Amino acid sequence: MSLTKLERRIRIKHRIRKHVSGIAQRPRMSVFRSNKQIYVQLIDDLAGNTLAAVSSTLKEIAKASKGKKLNRLNLLVRKLQKLACKKVLVKLFLIVTDTFIMEG
Repeated sequence: MSLTKLERRIRIKHRIRKHVSGIAQRPRMSVFRSNKQIYVQLIDDLAGNTLAAVSSTLKEIAKASKGKKLNRLNLLVRKLQKLACKKVLVKLFLIVTDTFIMEG
């Protein structure tokens, strides 16, 4: 019996999360991409906290990045770097894109 799209997605997500976990010194970066927007979070899994979050719906990003998603993604990464530096999160992030393939 074949899996539905949702069941397949949940299975992939559990498979990834089995091996990847973020801590305060090295948070997990979760990326969600919808048809129009991009959302990025830095997550501490031990405490269950979101340390920093940015999305392409922020006013400065939405104004500056009319057009391609790649431009929005570049602005999002810069904004996330600034937030991470303010919170002294200087180590590398663990990147998890949930079940979607990230393409330009």
